[in-house]
Amino acid sequence: MKKLMKKIVLLVIFAIWGTVCSYAQYERPRMPIFNLDDYEVLDFAYLKVTYRLLSVKDPAKPKETVEDIQVLQIGTTVSKFYSQYLLQYSETIAEELRKKPNTQAIANNPYSGSYGYEVFRNYPIGKVTVTDQAMSLNNDSSTYLYEETLLPIPWTLSSETKTILSYTCRKATATFRGRSYTAWFTTDIPISSGPWKFGGLPGLILQIEDTQKHYVWECIGLEQLQPRKEAIKLYNNSYDPISREELDKIYRRYHKDRVAFRVALGIMVLTNSPDGTPVEIKTGPEIPYNPIELE
Repeated sequence: MKKLMKKIVLLVIFAIWGTVCSYAQYERPRMPIFNLDDYEVLDFAYLKVTYRLLSVKDPAKPKETVEDIQVLQIGTTVSKFYSQYLLQYSETIAEELRKKPNTQAIANNPYSGSYGYEVFRNYPIGKVTVTDQAMSLNNDSSTYLYEETLLPIPWTLSSETKTILSYTCRKATATFRGRSYTAWFTTDIPISSGPWKFGGLPGLILQIEDTQKHYVWECIGLEQLQPRKEAIKLYNNSYDPISREELDKIYRRYHKDRVAFRVALGIMVLTNSPDGTPVEIKTGPEIPYNPIELE
């Protein structure tokens, strides 16, 4: 991919305390994550569903979770699922740049649990399109896009029920790409959709979690948008086309050794020696990796 072949020289300073390295933040791109003024309208949403996601970044520390607020826009033909936190951060960057176009003092993303993916169902017709901002991987803001035909999820329905946001919900279970899930859906909202890529039930999924509770989505808000409809936007970022499998390999290489990953891209990574002299390094520690899809 053209962006990945770019030669970049980046000075990254690490703080060293004895024999322990504490990694500083890499320099952030001086641009919004999304091209907020350049987008294609795919449809108009008549229903907006807000979920709170609690996820586990490190499988060895299952009690340590991070939060993301995510939104499902449901249109007549297309739906979109995205991180509200990441969009808010992009809007913050855009506002800072409007005030001071040449500023270098752009704050880091305060939402540590936010995800860079956007999931478009039935776009193109019969398929799912996923865009991934991959902001943690490349300092040149590489973004990716893949399409796939989403196979039906083999749900098993149960007679067990519970109430979520005053809606009576029914239980369903399934295994999907390496994780086993329990979902709660309501036929009071007869829309076969839910967070991420989940759907295929005779009602909207209001809660879903895997058996390890590494990913737990819970609906915290429903908003009917008619007659005031909301545009479902596909931002015109410069996406690198890729497959889901290849994107997963990129993430795995990055988490295995993010220093070696950047060195392979032509990025020079430096650390301070005990006497303060910059020293080039080629490798670093492994970072925990816990993707939604394990296979």
